[in-house]
Order: sequence, then structure tokens, then C-alpha cells
Amino acid sequence: MAAQQKGNKELTGALFPEKNKKNEKGPDVTGTATVGGVEYRIAGWKREAASGSGAFFSLAFEHGDEKSTRDSKELTGVLFPEKEKKNENGPDVTGTCHIQGVEYRLAGWKKTSAAGNAYYSLSLELPRKGGQAAPAPAAAPIDEDF
Repeated sequence: MAAQQKGNKELTGALFPEKNKKNEKGPDVTGTATVGGVEYRIAGWKREAASGSGAFFSLAFEHGDEKSTRDSKELTGVLFPEKEKKNENGPDVTGTCHIQGVEYRLAGWKKTSAAGNAYYSLSLELPRKGGQAAPAPAAAPIDEDF
């Protein structure tokens, strides 16, 4: 993922564990991401893959009246744990999301705030030239401490 300029929030975001879930159907993680100068709210639910290959986060993005629907991939995303990090600075989770008609590559790094709270720092990247999609990430367990 390309490095972002300091102070520039474009194509960045963060996800935090939801500490005050109101019910079982509420999101497990919440946060924000900035795309095209617009800050989107993110809600994510921990899901188990139907194939039994492990857990992942299913994401929904919204801004004002713009919300994801079951009929479209727009304003949705997914994050899978990285099974084998290529190096110590590599992302802990990767996936894709669909915003403003574009499929972005997503990457997240597990961080700890100064207050000791865990979160994922997110980076979004425009698709590769030539329309080639990013390779499907390998499934691994979601960090239960997060």
C-alpha cells in the first residue's frame, strides 16, 4: 500500500472494537474512512466463512443517506486476516471495498492507542492498472484479543 502524506486523511481510516454493543446483531467494529474527500462511517461484523476456512469482517459504509444494501456491492467491503505476512511491516488484514463505483483494495494494521486500546489503521488503494484484481487473501483466524 502506498504511504499517505502526513496530515492527509484521503484513502485512510480506522476501525475500533465496539465496546458498547446494544444487541447481538450490532456491529463488532466501527470506524471511519475518507474517500474522495468524504468521510464514511464504517460498521463491521465478524463472520465465519461458509467454507469453514475462518473468520472475516463484513463491512458496511455510509455517509448521510448513502447506505449499503443487500442488492448491491456499493458501500460494502470485507477484511480477511493475513495468514502469512510478507514482512513485519505488512498488513494484518486485507480485502476490498466498493465506494463511489470503484473497488478499492483495503489493508489494515493492528495498532494500540496511547490509552492502550486496540484498533486497525486502514489504508485504501485504487485498483491496479489494467483492471487486474488483487489476489484473494488467505484466511487465518481473526485476532480474538481485538
